[in-house]
Amino acid sequence: YIEHGVRTDDTIAPMKEAWYEKIMASTPSEPSGAMPRETFARLLRGMLDETREDYLRAMKKSIVDYALANANERERLDLTLLTSLIPRAGEVSRPHDELPYEWRANVEASREDVAWTLQTLNPHALILSETWETKYATRRFV
Repeated sequence: YIEHGVRTDDTIAPMKEAWYEKIMASTPSEPSGAMPRETFARLLRGMLDETREDYLRAMKKSIVDYALANANERERLDLTLLTSLIPRAGEVSRPHDELPYEWRANVEASREDVAWTLQTLNPHALILSETWETKYATRRFV
């Protein structure tokens, strides 16, 4: 959704010129040492392009986060399966509380790593998650 779901051309305001000016004021105007001018200029353009891309990605992410946090927007976009995946206050529990204490930090770190790297918005992941929660919620995966 972040990469392809939000249009850049008319949806997101461009970066303010003052931000670019602040970046340029914090950057040396001349290369230091034996760095050629062309290399310095290329690196500077790359830094400004990277800053622009980071800004656009952050803006797109905030738009998507806002849309997914709002129940009306999820319904309008036909993302109703996400509702069961978004935990409500007080419902979040750690499935490994019964593990030995020494294991918990490693298991929690691994769980968070997997959670962040999975593409949970994939339709198959949503179906799998719903199936897991409805049919296998009382079983332990070993």
